[in-house]
Amino acid sequence: MCFYNQKRYACGDCAWANFAHRCKYEFRTGETCGMKLVNTTKYMTSQCRLCEKIETKFRRRQQE
Repeated sequence: MCFYNQKRYACGDCAWANFAHRCKYEFRTGETCGMKLVNTTKYMTSQCRLCEKIETKFRRRQQE
């Protein structure tokens, strides 16, 4: 149950961003427990990398 920030893209996809803070269930010093919880969500106006690549391929095919 360690908290991470999250990125939400315009296409609806989400991705984990940087580490926010640890929970109280820390097993070893300096390690995370393995469970990811959302601390804050940052809404991005751009699309994710995969959707950008797909869009680029569609544009190339339309030009042919």
